[in-house]
Amino acid sequence: MRREKTVTSPAGESVRPLDATPRRTVAVIAAVVWMALVLGLYYWVHKPLTPALAAALGGALFDLAIAAGFAVVAAGLGRRLLLPLDMSALSVAERLALDGMIGLGALSLLIMAAGALALNVLSVGGLLIVVALLTRRELGEWLREMRDWLRGGLPGSGWARALAWIAVVLLALALVLATLPPTRWDTLTYHLAGPQQYVAEGRFFGTPHNHFLGFPQLVDTLYAGQLAISGRLSGAGLLHFWMGALALMITGGSAARVGGRVAGWIAVSLLLGAFSV
Repeated sequence: MRREKTVTSPAGESVRPLDATPRRTVAVIAAVVWMALVLGLYYWVHKPLTPALAAALGGALFDLAIAAGFAVVAAGLGRRLLLPLDMSALSVAERLALDGMIGLGALSLLIMAAGALALNVLSVGGLLIVVALLTRRELGEWLREMRDWLRGGLPGSGWARALAWIAVVLLALALVLATLPPTRWDTLTYHLAGPQQYVAEGRFFGTPHNHFLGFPQLVDTLYAGQLAISGRLSGAGLLHFWMGALALMITGGSAARVGGRVAGWIAVSLLLGAFSV
């Protein structure tokens, strides 16, 4: 063991000399303060969080909330419409996805009917509230079932877990991309150009000057409803992301029901890895 040195005072008492520990502590504190000062001054000039960036992040969260509202209300509506059918043979993922898919289609038709008279935040927002109230029991059941399904988590080990993590990473990257402003040619030419014109007009109407708008518009009608509420074109990507997630749920659920859990994750990975399906 290390023996502490002592010195004798003029009065004959033994005392310990000053330890070097306080000096080391002061040196460490000085170094930390210096680095904090340098980094603080650097970021004071370069401003990593600008008002524009804060507004963009807030807008992305707002778009996410609107898309989630559409998704949940549509799921409750879809479950109400599918009540007469016996879907007990399907997996939980398949049932949840079918509720969401059918509900989005039905919600689009309702928005079209309301938008033929008036397409604005009051008409679409009021429609969503009415549908949510009428299907509140089914909506609550769907949310609880989705929560319990998500709590199941990823596979514990093995090949299925590796595939599941690949799917999670790819989906996370896709979610980030979905928050970005639209730039694709099809999107700007008709998928969002049509909804933008409809909202500006305040109703759905014929647009003979853009022949692309003669295509089926079941999905574009949902985008028009989003735009009428938020006034932001960037929200469509998040709703489109949700449609992709539903497609993955029903694909993986079907494959897992037929060929096992690993087959389900292989199907999801193949669908995610394809450039165009």
